[in-house]
Parts: sequence; structure tokens; C-alpha cells
Amino acid sequence: MIVINHGQVVEDGPLQDLVGRLAPYRVLVVDSDTIPPGLVFDRAEIIKQEAHRLWIKFNRAHLTAAEIIAQVSAQLTIRDLSIEEPSIEDMVQRLYDQKDLVKKTAPMTTSSAN
Repeated sequence: MIVINHGQVVEDGPLQDLVGRLAPYRVLVVDSDTIPPGLVFDRAEIIKQEAHRLWIKFNRAHLTAAEIIAQVSAQLTIRDLSIEEPSIEDMVQRLYDQKDLVKKTAPMTTSSAN
């Protein structure tokens, strides 16, 4: 993947490398009939909970999807699940944020001739 900013190549390499660096996290979304309080998962974090749905963030370099699903299924009855991947747009935004590529413009000044 090649990312160009104002005519300059700022990133050139395999998409998987970019994903690993800029978006190492995935989110497991789990639906369950009941979600008991105090759930804890090894190397993963519950980032959101609504009624019978959990969003669990995990780093793909430290935990596989199969491993987190095994942890969850040991504590919950899973009705449904999905895995959310970061979007390319999110990764490009992170790249711009990390490399400070947003062009900053200086405030306009006026001078007066005497």
C-alpha cells in the first residue's frame, strides 16, 4: 500500500505490515443471554457493554481470535459473535496522526505600509 501526502510518499509497503503497526487491535462482539458482572479476560479488555452484547478489544499480535473466543465461551453462552476489523480509513488517519502529516497553516498576518 502506498500513501502519498502532498506529493510525498509517506508509506510504502504491504498492507498487512501497515495493519500490524497502525491497527493491531480487533474487536470481538458477543451476544449472550446473560452477562454476569465482573467478567475478566486474559490479554483482552471489555470496551463496551449494552444489555446482552459485549465488545471485547484484543491485540492480534498477543491473542488469536480463537483464543479469545475460547475464553469467552468458557464464561458465557454465546448466541452470536462477530469480529470487527479496523477500517482502512482509520488506519490512514492514524498514520497521518502519527507522522503529523496534516498540513498546518500559519495564521495570516497583515502588514501596513506607512
